[in-house]
Amino acid sequence: VRHSVVNNAGAQISEHGFATLLKAAETDDALAEKTGLRLDLPLQLLRELLLRATETVRARLMAKMPPELQDEVDRTLKEVAEKVARDSNKIHNFDTALRLTKLLKERGELTDGKLRAFAADRQYEEVVAGLSVLCEASIEIIKPLME
Repeated sequence: VRHSVVNNAGAQISEHGFATLLKAAETDDALAEKTGLRLDLPLQLLRELLLRATETVRARLMAKMPPELQDEVDRTLKEVAEKVARDSNKIHNFDTALRLTKLLKERGELTDGKLRAFAADRQYEEVVAGLSVLCEASIEIIKPLME
């Protein structure tokens, strides 16, 4: 159904509808590509899609975009990459986050959904500590993987 809707050029899709499509597109590269090619996709949601898309989908979408939009998307992606680099180079104290995530694991509350919530809230220390606890790997192993 999602593929049919996104392929229908006459279908009017609300911003909420596009957000729902993008959520589904996280696990469906074909849907991600089709959604990204919609001319009525709001620019902010296109940026989100490109940030989350696989490299293959991103390359296909970028190749089909008008040059002025490609420049805008390139700038946005570079800004995000620079911010991520700055954030990952900060000195982080993982002690509190590690205690919290260990407690959550003991209670059975440290789930993928909880990690996604930490990530959505930009709680870097909690994401790293949570992955460390779930994977039974040290923080020092997880930190470079996050970069």
